[in-house]
Amino acid sequence: MDELQELKNEIKKIKERNKRVEADKAWETSLARKILVAVLTYIVITLFFLAANLTKPFINTKQEQKIILKHKDCDCPV
Repeated sequence: MDELQELKNEIKKIKERNKRVEADKAWETSLARKILVAVLTYIVITLFFLAANLTKPFINTKQEQKIILKHKDCDCPV
């Protein structure tokens, strides 16, 4: 009887663990997580652009890239 109770306890622990694993997996594949990662990435990059004093840190266009490439060979400020 004692052995049977141990087996029941082990099965209960396994089922609880499976619920946690399923919850973790649901979070890893969720749309909310993907959006959160994208937003946090945008914020970090924007903060970097602000710290580096880049122009238009919220929208970095190809036009700005052309200006930077044009002035990279001279000592003039961008």
